[in-house]
Amino acid sequence: MATSNRAAIIAKTHKILKRHYKPLAPTVERSLLENLLYAACLQNASFDKANAAFERVQNSFFDWNEVRVTTVSELAEVVRDLPGPTKTASDIKGTLQSIFESTYSFDLEAMKKQNIGQTAKQLQGYTGVSDFAVGYVTQHSLGGHAIPLDKSTLDVMYIVGAISDAERDKKVVPGLERAVQKKKGIEFASLLHQIGADLCASPFSTETRAILLEIAPDAQSRFPKRGKRKSAKPRDSKATAAKRKSTESKSGAEKIASKHSTSAKKKTESVGKSNAPPAKKSPVKKKSPTKQLAKRKPR
Repeated sequence: MATSNRAAIIAKTHKILKRHYKPLAPTVERSLLENLLYAACLQNASFDKANAAFERVQNSFFDWNEVRVTTVSELAEVVRDLPGPTKTASDIKGTLQSIFESTYSFDLEAMKKQNIGQTAKQLQGYTGVSDFAVGYVTQHSLGGHAIPLDKSTLDVMYIVGAISDAERDKKVVPGLERAVQKKKGIEFASLLHQIGADLCASPFSTETRAILLEIAPDAQSRFPKRGKRKSAKPRDSKATAAKRKSTESKSGAEKIASKHSTSAKKKTESVGKSNAPPAKKSPVKKKSPTKQLAKRKPR
């Protein structure tokens, strides 16, 4: 895709999203670590749900070390309203464990003094830290220019035609930071994230699709597809049904006739045996008295 064409699509996206959404900026000042963990809650989720989930995490545990040693299932229950609670819990726990193993603390504020590129690379080395989280921290803690992209916002960029299917798989939007000025970066990121969260929550929403079609009238073919329903078993025609019923009836009658025939045969054989004359017993030969005396020994 030509760079000028991509930039035009991004600019149009920004303009139309401002008609439908209100730009949102963080209302609470967070530390670098807090923004890193908050970003894990924000991925593919609305700002309201992410704010509520992150607040519950902070209030449900004594400190970050307690969060680190809790189970994924327990932490997932705390952030249950997010699109992927188990994944979010695993990322938060993994991030805290990785940071603790490397620094033996939960203070990352010293990273703000480093070069942004160096800090971003260091953050990417932590377990559970996504590219979206690095982008969010770069924008909100390090003062850099980065547009955080999660799966939902990449899907929006693909649907409006700003990126190809291959670029979406690579999780990149080439030239995005050049197309959006730094001073408008937070505004554009929040607008894009809102429609991305709406798309994730309801992929077939007519309202969300209407906004995307306003940006790109040819977007219909790039919308998420519904799963194919299983085709119903075709009904038999009347003739086929009658024939099958006749065959089944005939088969049933044959089985009954065969059963009766077998039963009658057994009964006949039984009666024949009972009417037959009794077999003659062979006579037992008795020994004569003379022979019996002959066998006796003389006294």
